[in-house]
Parts: sequence; structure tokens; C-alpha cells
Amino acid sequence: MRLYDYAASGNCYKVRLLLALLGTDYERVPIDIFGGDTLTDEYARVNPVRETPVLQLDTGETIAQSNAILWYLAEGTRFLPGGRSPSPTAARSPTCRSSPTRTLPLTRASISPSIPRSSTGSTAFERFPAT
Repeated sequence: MRLYDYAASGNCYKVRLLLALLGTDYERVPIDIFGGDTLTDEYARVNPVRETPVLQLDTGETIAQSNAILWYLAEGTRFLPGGRSPSPTAARSPTCRSSPTRTLPLTRASISPSIPRSSTGSTAFERFPAT
């Protein structure tokens, strides 16, 4: 298992934290987002969106977006017991099960700007931020 991450990123940190809490061995691949590491063709093959973190499984499959990675890692542990499976199709692949979580940040970024602001100038997302 390989984690592509930027050390100063909070999203990358939460993945490293869960990996540590689970005692999971992994190879850390440091990515300098300000040094242009995510802009290379090589990194685009790892993650076409060119963001960190990315978890690459031993099978070669990759999971991008910290919340999708957390879901994948936590499933079936004390952090996400029971190994939930939303459908028989999703049950075939752990990466498939974490797939819906990958779109949450994109959805929030796309929808949030179009949500009307209240009289205080803030949106519901700003008043009730995701944790």
C-alpha cells in the first residue's frame, strides 16, 4: 500500500493518522504540491484530478479524496464496524464502495457557491462546516 501525500495537508494528515491508529504498514510517497509534483504526467496517471492524498493499493487500484480513503481503511474496523455494503454490486469491490465518497468534495465545491447567502452573508455550509 502506498500513500501519496503532502505533509502539511490536513486531509493527508487524517489519512496518516488512521493508518497509524490501525497499525497499517504503508509506503509514504511525499508530494510537494507547491513544487509542481502534482502537475507531472506521471502523477496524472496516479490521480487525473492531481490532488492529494491518494492511496494506491497493492493491486494497483487507487483511491483519491481523503474521505473515500478513510471509509476504505476504516471499513470492518472499530472505526467503521460491520463492513457496510450499500448494494450487492458495491459489495464486489472495496474501492467501488468508497467511490461515492470521492464525489462529496466535488459536489460541495460545485453546489456550495450557488447556494444563496443569508442576511449575514454566510451559507449553510459555512455555518455548519463538515468535520
